[in-house]
Amino acid sequence: QNQELQRKVQGMEREQSKQSVGDLLAKLAEPAPGVHLLAARTPAATNEALREMVDLLRGQAPDAILVLGALVNDRPSFIAAVPKPLVDRGFNAGNLIREVATVAGGKGGGRPELAQAGATDPTKLDEALQAAAGIVRKQAGG
Repeated sequence: QNQELQRKVQGMEREQSKQSVGDLLAKLAEPAPGVHLLAARTPAATNEALREMVDLLRGQAPDAILVLGALVNDRPSFIAAVPKPLVDRGFNAGNLIREVATVAGGKGGGRPELAQAGATDPTKLDEALQAAAGIVRKQAGG
């Protein structure tokens, strides 16, 4: 019975994620020439939901750097994804997410294409996401 309830909750989270994708895509920005960035807070309630959200967005914006954040158990969680062509140009999701998480009192890392982080200060979640554009500009050499 508990597993069934958990499956229903996960299904509802997936549906909410799909509905949020369109809203999030409207926030695409170009912090550096030829580099698109989506840095946004999501309604994801779990790290798994955050990963699913980044996967959905990768399908819709395959050329964009993605930096998503959410409050998971009242703590900021972040995920970053960088498309392979941008990794080849020197962009790195691990370095990006490490700097984003630092703003919210956290740390993290991962591969150049995909990285995750956790932090401790929920009041800094939005500030950390806003910092992503400057960090991407720095990675672009600007």
